[in-house]
Amino acid sequence: MNKNLVTEFSTEWIKYSDYTTKRTNGYSDEYIMPAKNAKPIKYTIADVADEMIIDYLNIGKKFEFERFNVKNAILDFAKKYGLIGIISYLPLNTEYTYSDKVYLSGNDIGMLKEWDLIDYLKQFFPFEFKKKFKATKPEKKFPRLHFPSLSISMIQEETTDSDVFWGANPEFSLPFSKYYAEKIDDIGAIANAVYNKFKASYDYDFNTPYQERSFKGFDFFKARNITINAKAGESNFSLQWAFNSLALALDTILLVKICDTNQPLRMCKFCNQFFIAENVRAEYCSPQCRNKANVYKSREKYREGI
Repeated sequence: MNKNLVTEFSTEWIKYSDYTTKRTNGYSDEYIMPAKNAKPIKYTIADVADEMIIDYLNIGKKFEFERFNVKNAILDFAKKYGLIGIISYLPLNTEYTYSDKVYLSGNDIGMLKEWDLIDYLKQFFPFEFKKKFKATKPEKKFPRLHFPSLSISMIQEETTDSDVFWGANPEFSLPFSKYYAEKIDDIGAIANAVYNKFKASYDYDFNTPYQERSFKGFDFFKARNITINAKAGESNFSLQWAFNSLALALDTILLVKICDTNQPLRMCKFCNQFFIAENVRAEYCSPQCRNKANVYKSREKYREGI
């Protein structure tokens, strides 16, 4: 396939017109969530895929080297693209809102691998839990063997499944709630993990014999909770990708980029910033960086000649 797959898929996400930060009482954890009067905005991920993956990798890099200076970058990311949907990204069991337990994969944010449902939901709705969820006990005539001890129903808001209909499980709409919040450190840690996956691929030595190669860093992508459909346009079909979270969409975008034979996603050899190369020979993110690099090379040659 010659054309980059990221430009062909069509999937939508919701961001809000403004975001704010907030701390829980008595705790140092700082969250990002929609501002009080913010309005939901629907957009197509493919339209901003290149810019978004670069911003995401820059957050991951900044989290590694300037962890205590990453807040503004993450807030800017949320304002441009929305929150990344960690609540749906981590669980192994789909339809977890119908279960007593939520089971998480190995993750980079240090959360326990098993949670009671209510406790898990409160991690992402720490301020207005009762405005989003209603928990009721099932009728006694139903056997406990087949039903969870608590039934969770979601209170409808401006954004519901109908706004971004994927044909997916209803809990995938939770990141679109105006009450939904994510910890700044959690977003940074997940972005940092993706940054390190990119570095692993960027520094990969294909000249090493196959048996001796290290594949460490390439096991982060698990293709679960993705639905792919054919979407009919005016004259052709396109792929309709249904991701359970923006984080999973970003995983996919990264994989498409690093598997492209032209390797369009690169790091500038002068400033070390990420960029999408339009030319297969491009080594620098801008003419300015290329010119500065040439000046440094000329000066170095001059010093060696003295």
